Amino acid sequence: MRRSILIGLVWLMLTGLAWAGPKPDYNGKWKLDFAKCEGVPQGMDQVMTITHKGDDMTVVTKVYPAQDMLASVVNDSYALGGQETKYVAQYGGEPGEGKRLAKWSNDGWGLDISEEAAINTKQGVVKLVTSRKWMLSPDGKTITIEMTAKNPRGETKTKRVFVKV
Repeated sequence: MRRSILIGLVWLMLTGLAWAGPKPDYNGKWKLDFAKCEGVPQGMDQVMTITHKGDDMTVVTKVYPAQDMLASVVNDSYALGGQETKYVAQYGGEPGEGKRLAKWSNDGWGLDISEEAAINTKQGVVKLVTSRKWMLSPDGKTITIEMTAKNPRGETKTKRVFVKV
């Protein structure tokens, strides 16, 4: 009896230590590694600058389209504590209000992000549903973002791989 209690206490202690371990650090500048991406338009480039502290993360992404167009800048912020937050969604250049839930993945090393938005357009209300899974490599030099997006045009899946610069 004492042995099983002791084993249970040791297991709880080790589990608590695993959860209390350091969170990954996403801070830095990250450049798209196009050769490792899937579902990304040919010739497109992206550079992310991430500021990450605790459960707060801001991401500034410069998107360079495949055509010779000027880069656009996308500013995002994530509250990683698992609480729902509001964000500005975009569809066809039209802004709308969305809800976002961002949290640490079960292993504590990645991020799970889900978003829903309804945008009023001239053609009516457009519903968007997006999920992203962020994974940081063990050496902290690569971020992989797998995304599934559903909108009136259908469902798309992409995988973007970024390397730290």
